[in-house]
Amino acid sequence: MTGTGFYKYNSEIMDFGPVKYRSVDNYAHILMDRPETLNALNDQMWEGLRLALERANSDDNVLSIIITGSGRAFSSGDDIRMMENWQDSMDASLWLDHYANPLIDTINSTNKPIISIVDGIAFGGGCELNMLFDIVIASDRSVFSVPEGLIGALPPIASSHGISLMGRRLFRYLLTSEWMNARTARDIGIVDLVVPAEQLPFMIYEFTEKIRRNSPMSIKNTKKIINEYKIKFRDLERLAGNYLAINASSQDFKNAQRAFINKEKIKWRGK
Repeated sequence: MTGTGFYKYNSEIMDFGPVKYRSVDNYAHILMDRPETLNALNDQMWEGLRLALERANSDDNVLSIIITGSGRAFSSGDDIRMMENWQDSMDASLWLDHYANPLIDTINSTNKPIISIVDGIAFGGGCELNMLFDIVIASDRSVFSVPEGLIGALPPIASSHGISLMGRRLFRYLLTSEWMNARTARDIGIVDLVVPAEQLPFMIYEFTEKIRRNSPMSIKNTKKIINEYKIKFRDLERLAGNYLAINASSQDFKNAQRAFINKEKIKWRGK
């Protein structure tokens, strides 16, 4: 379809479950839309993000990709109720193979710049995905954390791609599950730019326009180089996923999911 305002532009709207997709002129906007769960990443969200990215990547009219979350969060991370259903390492491994790894591989092979706009909470997987994107712009009220250790899990993207890209500055947050404000996340390297929340819509326009001014072939080939660099860490990320699967079979992991849902204090047993 085409839209008409001050000028005519191409537009396409698609629905990938909890992920909404719209191409607007020369960029695609991907919205995570589960505000009632703070955009928690369930199976459908992981798959919807992958399908939306594949759609944007295949559209010749799209020069860049914007990803946002609805409501007061970018994403609160993996859906605990989804993880509670894992019975053992096999369930966790199947989830990684069917949902997490395909999305990670899609992000790391997309030939168009991915720009993340974060306004609010970016925890767990919601924080980790930003470590894979090309440009991350956050409001000054945003908060970041990789708190997987608090539920008996571990952050496979942050402990592989994150460390490889950002270095030891990330160690503290992997090991303590501390929260980071947007400026700390910028200092570490998760975030590129921090602005007041009311400026975020202008940032979308500014950065899509900056990319549009560049040669499409230059952007495409630069992205290929960036992707080749990130793919070097794929084996480390898969190893981290294996350790997540091991954790998923532990009694501590099961107790932690139950305690989190019931808002109870977790009692660690070390097994």
